[in-house]
Amino acid sequence: MKVSSMKKVVSVVLATSMLLSAQFVATSAFAAAKTSVATKANVKLVKSNTVKPTVPVLKVNPISIVLDGKNVSIDSVTQSGGTLVNLRTFVGQVGATMANDVKTKTVTVKKNTITLALKANDKFVNLNNQRKFITHAPRVVNGRTFVEINQLTTLLGGEVLTQDDDSQEYVSFKLLEGAINPQWLNESTVLVTKQSETMFEHFTVNIDNRKYTKLNITVDTEIVEASPDGTKIAYTDDNSNVYVYNLAFDKESKISEDTVTKLELTWADDSNSLYYIDGERQNAICNITIADGVIKKLVDDKVDYKSDLFVLSNSTLLYTVTKQSKVTQDTTGIKDGEELPDFDVTIDPAGTEPTLYKVDLTAEVKTPVVITTTLENKTHTGLLANGTAVYFSTDFNDENAVPILRTVDSKLAATNHILFNVELISGQVVADNKLIVLGIVTEQNKEGEVIEKQFVFEVDPLKGKAKTIAETPLEISTVKAGLPKNALVSQDVDGKTYVWKNDNWFLLAR
Repeated sequence: MKVSSMKKVVSVVLATSMLLSAQFVATSAFAAAKTSVATKANVKLVKSNTVKPTVPVLKVNPISIVLDGKNVSIDSVTQSGGTLVNLRTFVGQVGATMANDVKTKTVTVKKNTITLALKANDKFVNLNNQRKFITHAPRVVNGRTFVEINQLTTLLGGEVLTQDDDSQEYVSFKLLEGAINPQWLNESTVLVTKQSETMFEHFTVNIDNRKYTKLNITVDTEIVEASPDGTKIAYTDDNSNVYVYNLAFDKESKISEDTVTKLELTWADDSNSLYYIDGERQNAICNITIADGVIKKLVDDKVDYKSDLFVLSNSTLLYTVTKQSKVTQDTTGIKDGEELPDFDVTIDPAGTEPTLYKVDLTAEVKTPVVITTTLENKTHTGLLANGTAVYFSTDFNDENAVPILRTVDSKLAATNHILFNVELISGQVVADNKLIVLGIVTEQNKEGEVIEKQFVFEVDPLKGKAKTIAETPLEISTVKAGLPKNALVSQDVDGKTYVWKNDNWFLLAR
């Protein structure tokens, strides 16, 4: 081979080698660059997951709550054991207002004198310019604010009540406190009395929503009596003047100027007049007409210490007379102060047993008639629709004796019924010739322990039978039947007022 030919071959080989080397370097550089970009992308993705973790989505569910006595459907979410409800719906139900500040992301709720400002995901709220901690932070779900319901209720001045069945009821205001002497006005309203710092005040309370209204009664008196038709209230002042308050017109009227002592104001069934026991010694019975204030003396037999007045249909009076014990006092000793005298006092209760009297108001001469001659104690007296007198008989000398229900008809025939072994607390004659009786029953449990339970009974005195209406763990001091079927209003020893309705007790006022 020629030298020139050899040079050409070498040159081609060198050129090819250089070209292949260049392609390899370029390919390697491109692969490295591609790997670097992919690596950077992967690093960036991992970093993004770390900063923005996945947030669990709260599921919105509608629930039903009892708010101010009404069943309300409201959207809710559950978080950390708490139930958060839609704020706007709750606010609308309780008569409050709500405003959103987009810039500060603050929601402000106003209700009467309360201003509440809150933010989503913040456990501190501003309540009337005071910073307050809450256990569940508000949340925003689908553009709506949700707040834990128990905290929301109390922050807006309300109360959360737990019922006998452990269910909760929400009240948008504080219950009336210090209420005493509950009386029915109508199927949905109870009259109560409260002692303030300066005088006795009187309120109507709605049993459905517990809202109460103060009455404009100016006389400072504890004892008031609601009329049977629920439209009027009667009471006396310190001078025994009689007043009537008209609920429909919110008007107080003085209907008598007679200052003779008047006790036990008792409404006539038609709500047009009042009966009462007259005099310091309680020896007369009178009637006063509401329209004109005319007073008529019905019984004036000069027999002292009448009590327990009961009126039936403007036709019959029933009352109790209890004579005072005879007191004998012997004085011994020496006069002129040489020795201090000793006093030997003897009290003779003979003849002081209560005696029941009836008066026929339709007779021209209204003569009291003695209808009992027995010597036992007589309590919880009343008249049935047919004029039959009823009372419970108890033994003065044996506090453990079983009380006996006794009836005395118009012919003075007496009938005895032993109903049950119960300690009587209160009794009331109601419609359909029935009695409502509150009593304590003593029982023995499986461990042999003696326990006491309170029951409310409905008693049929003509048949001598009783049935249980309600059992209560409460220490009730009084109970009164209401106009709604099977409705009772009661008061416990702590002064709390309860209503029994639909087979449950619920708190009406504290």
